[in-house]
Amino acid sequence: MNPRRGFSLIELLIVISIIAMLISVLLPALKTARDSARLSTCLSQMRQNGIAAYAYANDNDYFTPYGSFEGWRVFAEYMGATGLNGNYSLTNPKMAEFSKSGIWVCPAAADAFGPGNRLGFQGTFAANRELTNSSPLRNSFAYITRFDGPEAPSQTALLVDASMPYNVGSTNNMWWEHVASGFNSRPPLMPHFPAGELLPQDGGFFYENGSGNFLFFDGHAKTLKPDDVAFGGAQPFDRPAGGQQSEWNMFWNGNNAPSAY
Repeated sequence: MNPRRGFSLIELLIVISIIAMLISVLLPALKTARDSARLSTCLSQMRQNGIAAYAYANDNDYFTPYGSFEGWRVFAEYMGATGLNGNYSLTNPKMAEFSKSGIWVCPAAADAFGPGNRLGFQGTFAANRELTNSSPLRNSFAYITRFDGPEAPSQTALLVDASMPYNVGSTNNMWWEHVASGFNSRPPLMPHFPAGELLPQDGGFFYENGSGNFLFFDGHAKTLKPDDVAFGGAQPFDRPAGGQQSEWNMFWNGNNAPSAY
C-alpha cells in the first residue's frame, strides 16, 4: 500500500500563484460591478425624488418645490415623511429622522464627502439654486417655478446627487450653482467611477473623469461626465463666453434668452 503523497512546495506555490492571479483579475471586475450598482442606486433614488416632486406638483397647480434654500424638500410627505407639519427646515427633528432613510443620500458621494450630517440631517442631493429665487433680478425664476415652465424641460436640471456639507468647497448640502451666481459655494461633483483626482474649480470641486447623476424637469435622471456639463466653458458649469451660452442658460435657467442670467 503506497503512502499518501502530499503537495510539494512547488505545487503549493503554483496554486497560490494561480489564486493570486485570479484575485487580481476579479477584484477590478468586482469593484466595477459595485460601482455600477451604486450608480444605479443613485439613479433610482433620483427618479423617486422626481416622482415625489411631480406628485407634489399635481396637487399644487404644477408648481415646482421652489422658494427657499431648504424648502425645496416640500415633497417629503410624498416620499413617506410624517409629522413635519409644514416645517421642511433641517432644524426640524422629524425631517432629520426621515432623512436617515437614505432617500437623499448618494452612496458614492457619502463615501467621498460624508453622508451630509448637518443638524442631524443626512443628504447629499442638492437642488438647482435657481429654484431658491436668490436674486429676483434674474429672469430664470419665472421659467422654473412650474414643471411646464422651462422651454426644454429635458435639458433643465432640478437635482444633482453629489453635494456635501462642511468640507472642501462648500458649507451646505442644500443647493448647487454656477460660479456666475457670485456666491462661490458650489459643492463637489462627479463622485462616481472612475472618479480620479479631485480638482479645484471656482468655489467648488469636481472629480476628473468622474460622473454624476442629474434629475431633469421632465422627470428623467441621467449620468453625465464633466465634459457633458462644460457647455463650452473652461470647466464644468462655468458660464461660457458671450454668444455661446444657449446650452448653459437652458441647463440652469430653463430658457436660452441672452438675459437669462
